[in-house]
Amino acid sequence: MVLFLDQSITEQKLHQFLIESLLKLFPEADPTCKDASRYFFGGYNSVVTNTQPIQANQFIDALSIHVISSDSNSLRKLPLASDYYTDIKSAEKRDFLYNTYRDYRISAGRTHTTPTTLKGGELERIDWSIARQNVRILNEFLEGRWLHHMELFGLATNLIYISGGRKLMTETMNKFNQVGKTQYSQNNFNILAYVNKVKYPPTPLNK
Repeated sequence: MVLFLDQSITEQKLHQFLIESLLKLFPEADPTCKDASRYFFGGYNSVVTNTQPIQANQFIDALSIHVISSDSNSLRKLPLASDYYTDIKSAEKRDFLYNTYRDYRISAGRTHTTPTTLKGGELERIDWSIARQNVRILNEFLEGRWLHHMELFGLATNLIYISGGRKLMTETMNKFNQVGKTQYSQNNFNILAYVNKVKYPPTPLNK
């Protein structure tokens, strides 16, 4: 299997992390081929399943979440420093659902200015009923629509910056799993832990 990424992986620690994570996903693979000095020759036949390269950051995200789940939901085996996340490092703007929520923000009964960095600052306090009116994906999620991985991921990158957001997302997923309306996996639940650890910037809803 050959996976084409949209950028080269040149950091040795990152390469090691990705290879070891892939070996957990594919335990039938040869573990002696995990060092970075290996050179692989192509075969005689091939089947192309996708002509679009995989986004490296999404590849890292997905493997990282799987590692958390396979290690009893612990984040200890995520050795990646924030320097590895180039897209995250350059993102500084922080706003609830990336300005989709307009300018309605409350904190202890008064309006306030949103922090513009990902570090520090209090969590946003919002009126969830108004948020549901303005944000379709949030409302559909709270009504029990089963979101796929990237939808959940984008929603989580916004909710980690809102007071009560992580708890609401977890409780909603548990609620609809229990009634059989959704089938969220442990990987889905661990999206929250992962995006909170690396302080992912809010994903624009149109993505």
